[in-house]
Amino acid sequence: MNRRVRLLLTLLLLCLGFAMWQWMRPYDWNPDPQARAKVSFVSIERDESFYWLDIHLKITDPRGHDLEKPVRLVLADGRELEPADTKLEGSALQSIEGVSFRFWLDSENVMGPLRLKLNDGTLLIRQKPEPPQLAPDDVQFHQSNNW
Repeated sequence: MNRRVRLLLTLLLLCLGFAMWQWMRPYDWNPDPQARAKVSFVSIERDESFYWLDIHLKITDPRGHDLEKPVRLVLADGRELEPADTKLEGSALQSIEGVSFRFWLDSENVMGPLRLKLNDGTLLIRQKPEPPQLAPDDVQFHQSNNW
């Protein structure tokens, strides 16, 4: 094999390895087991000067999600917001396998770290202090809390 082919194969393997690592890594390396769930992914959509934040969770505990306990998004300043919408995933014959929460945020609410309180635990949703860079009507998907 000549030198160029080896270099291209090496670069291809490095790119494939990085892509697999990005795809396979967890949203949070240490999710709170008391939350009974882990974050699958998050999407954020800018709507003029406001944002829609969708948090998609996979239930990890056999006890499932407790529908009686409140769910709150904890903002950087400590204020808590209720979800604007909740969607349950699963079948009527089985337990809830996943749950999604949708939050309506203004531009101040998106600044700083965000945490989700559910069941008896807390999940890290976002850790960066600066607001996300989104054009109006733009949507971003995140598979890591580093956004």
